[in-house]
Amino acid sequence: MKFMFNCKEMSEICCDEDRKLSIAQKMMYWMHIGMCKACAVYKKQVEFMSKVMKKTILERSVADEEKVSKLEKEIIEKISKGA
Repeated sequence: MKFMFNCKEMSEICCDEDRKLSIAQKMMYWMHIGMCKACAVYKKQVEFMSKVMKKTILERSVADEEKVSKLEKEIIEKISKGA
């Protein structure tokens, strides 16, 4: 029986946010994180990049909505003036 994931398996697990781990797998995961500084740092880097990407996407969609709303107002004004 395996007691701990190897670093390659850890990198795959860290990058897959949707992966569900069993209780035994969670124990193997946290044991590895506790013992391997490289994987602990990698996990933090992946989490940071994920947060930054989600924030960037959210901010961009809000900015795009504001631009569309501004354009809609301009179009309505031009149509009103032309009518």
